[in-house]
Amino acid sequence: MFENLIRRKIIKYRGNFIELNSSESDLLNGFSSDIRNQENFKYILTIPENCTLILRSVITEILYLAVEKDFGTVYFITDSIGRAFLSSMLYEMHTEKVDLKCLLLKFQSAKIKIYENKLPRNINDNDLIVYFRKPESINSIFYANKEICIITLRDIYELSSNYDDCLGSLAKGGWKNYQFIESQSKTQKKGKIVIKKLKGDFIDLFFAEVEALRLNEKNLNPLIESFGYFYSSIVIPLKYYDYCQYSEDSEDFNLGVPPSESISQNSHIGWHDSLILKGVCQNIEQKLSDTNEKYKFLLKIINDAIRINKKILILLPNKQVSDGFRYCIENEDNAKKMGTSNISVCYPESFFSDSLMDEKSFDAIIIPFVPSNEILHASINLSDEIVLCIYVSESSLLYNNSKECHLYMNQFTMNSYYNYEYEQDLESKLKGKTSKSKIVKTDINTHNDYQIQLTNYSPNPDNYSRFLKILALGDPVESDDNKYSDTFIDKNKYYLNQNEAENLIIYGHENVILFRENEELNYRRFQWISPRSIQKNDTIICVPNDLRIKFLQNEIYANVSEKLDDIDLLVSYVSEWKSSLVEVGKKYSFVEVHEKLKKNGLERNYMTISKWFSGLYEDPKKSALVSIIDPKYNIGPMNSEDIKKFGETFEIENLVKNYKTIHAAMATFRTNNQHFGKIAMKKIIQEIDDPEIFSKCYKLKVKSIKIKK
Repeated sequence: MFENLIRRKIIKYRGNFIELNSSESDLLNGFSSDIRNQENFKYILTIPENCTLILRSVITEILYLAVEKDFGTVYFITDSIGRAFLSSMLYEMHTEKVDLKCLLLKFQSAKIKIYENKLPRNINDNDLIVYFRKPESINSIFYANKEICIITLRDIYELSSNYDDCLGSLAKGGWKNYQFIESQSKTQKKGKIVIKKLKGDFIDLFFAEVEALRLNEKNLNPLIESFGYFYSSIVIPLKYYDYCQYSEDSEDFNLGVPPSESISQNSHIGWHDSLILKGVCQNIEQKLSDTNEKYKFLLKIINDAIRINKKILILLPNKQVSDGFRYCIENEDNAKKMGTSNISVCYPESFFSDSLMDEKSFDAIIIPFVPSNEILHASINLSDEIVLCIYVSESSLLYNNSKECHLYMNQFTMNSYYNYEYEQDLESKLKGKTSKSKIVKTDINTHNDYQIQLTNYSPNPDNYSRFLKILALGDPVESDDNKYSDTFIDKNKYYLNQNEAENLIIYGHENVILFRENEELNYRRFQWISPRSIQKNDTIICVPNDLRIKFLQNEIYANVSEKLDDIDLLVSYVSEWKSSLVEVGKKYSFVEVHEKLKKNGLERNYMTISKWFSGLYEDPKKSALVSIIDPKYNIGPMNSEDIKKFGETFEIENLVKNYKTIHAAMATFRTNNQHFGKIAMKKIIQEIDDPEIFSKCYKLKVKSIKIKK
């Protein structure tokens, strides 16, 4: 059904007609026929995030089953990011007049259900269960007669070495792999990988010192190898690394812990080996305590990006390193730089979420470790350029990844959607030798030859992949600064109860501070979270909006030569714009808004206009405050004429009359909150222990939570 609409030039994606070639059309038609003509089925579809149109087309085809009378309810089992993706995807796919969210969810809402992190209880014979971004849920192999599991690169990364075992288990339960046909896409994505290599002498020194120890245990090589991966991957000063405490019952206990500490906690190492090996590790960790080569390189990257106004994304191996990096930057007196919209920091879980949304919004992605194949392929949705910053000792791992790229994508789906070209010839530049005590010449980014002495401890791709997975174990699906919530911000009311006498009501847009009493580092002890992330037994601190505005105002006053005498007046101007958006949004869909503005001479792409409507609340002043305090929400158009055209198109007199003043207010806040908004929020955390500040807040131990619309 959906392929027919595409072929007839009825369906657009973000303002442009969807184009599929013959192979892609055959795929969609074949899948549509199979799920409609079989009474019972269990299919596994592996569709990478970078297969943008196929992924969205297949999901839409599944949703259209709800339109058919003889078909039951379509249940999507997903997480918060999956829910947001389904919502935004249907906004972005549209006809000339209306988006698919209106067509499907408005008129078929009774037959399309989205369950977040749970399963429906009562399933009928004709109902369909779709698992999306929930690989752990697909073990329910006898749950329904009709089931589909959509596996993305993120899921493969999560399952890691268990992926094949998982598929094998499902095959025994009657699940079938739905095979895609290789094809050349009309919208082939291309990019390049730039490799910057650093010496990393300390890695070679570590292995050389271990080699000279003459350890009694001969089976410690895999553990020592993992120590090398740890030292290579932790790109922040080690004193700021706040690691997760893994269960001592797990065989992976040591992989996320600094080696000197993991040795003490490992009962399988004899006392002699433990003592001397710990000494070597402590020596290396002392050298890495305050800085390292990769950290210095990232600081240079940030400075260069800000100087030339380049927008970059820095991908770090886990959330702990990501949080620690932000904290380090602030201590480096570069808080303003991290507050700009040009620099973003993420970890694999949030990175895959960004890739799923398919917004190519970065000039480059900076990755200071050897990424997995899944990360490399997902990157193409976000930028045309990847900059890999690696030590010489990591070269063979990267070479192995590049060699396996083509085979990797052949195994799962259409490899033509990925076409990165390496800036260097990998065969000559990256290929590492692994024989013992052999001198190898390796090209550094300075183009000088640098000789390294390799030992028995050669990188093993499988062990390294496992290490990356364990390092990111427990990272949250939804980060606190997730910008892919529903188009309108969370309008729910959260009733938080400490006891019968103490209740607190907060709105979905009002972030709170999570207080972890046992944490030592400040950025882990106090952390901003959204109300939807609050769990029972959490201790939270609620900060009133007027206090947040005061901190923001103080930052602006302290750093801006032109003082802002009346912030309330400026907020009221931004509120006029937000109020207009709310009213227009009630009358028209994004599609209609886009088309009307286009006919009136305002040429802006579909995504730009849709972002104007992000972060809206019924109360326009609240919408204004949310966008002023939190840079993830859109304040308004960059061009004042856009405001005027919007007012003229929808006959809003205040916008036409005051468009220059409204734009000036937006520009003031945009300039300042990009620099100071996040700093103000961080300063609240830094000063929360001040009795004067704390007296204006409210602390609560959450015993129960009720959510009402």
